[in-house]
Amino acid sequence: MPVSIIIDHAAEMLGVSRRTVYYRIRDGRLRTIRTMCGSQRVLIESIVALMREEDGPAFTRPGAGVSDRGPCAKSPAP
Repeated sequence: MPVSIIIDHAAEMLGVSRRTVYYRIRDGRLRTIRTMCGSQRVLIESIVALMREEDGPAFTRPGAGVSDRGPCAKSPAP
């Protein structure tokens, strides 16, 4: 039997809201199963796959996501 977790825990693992988890389910990026009581649970393997997908090459390059421009960049000293 596949290992699964409730929607709240999936959201916590992914660092997103419950609504985002439901969007990912609807888009087919997260897989779920239904319990006998009818509740929906997210398969751990689909969470791991999504995390790998989102942490692809763009996030592993040195300096990726670092910018000296933008709202959080420090202004040059006068």
